[in-house]
Amino acid sequence: MDAYITKTEFIGRLYGIEARYPFLDVDLVQEFLHLTPELKNIRYKAPLHEYFARNKYPYDDGIKKGFKANCNLLEDGECDGK
Repeated sequence: MDAYITKTEFIGRLYGIEARYPFLDVDLVQEFLHLTPELKNIRYKAPLHEYFARNKYPYDDGIKKGFKANCNLLEDGECDGK
């Protein structure tokens, strides 16, 4: 995956395109940068937690999941490594 991401970012940079986070709103990013460290670190990924909680979006609070292409489609979320 690292080589794939690196290739995508490299090609995007050649053409002046932000490949990893192409839809970030400049004003939104600036507002995040203005937050105090205390506000940013109240929770793991505090701004996302706040957004999800306010909008009643279902998510697993405090659980960090990696990307596993062959596992993410399983209903129980378990992966036996196959």
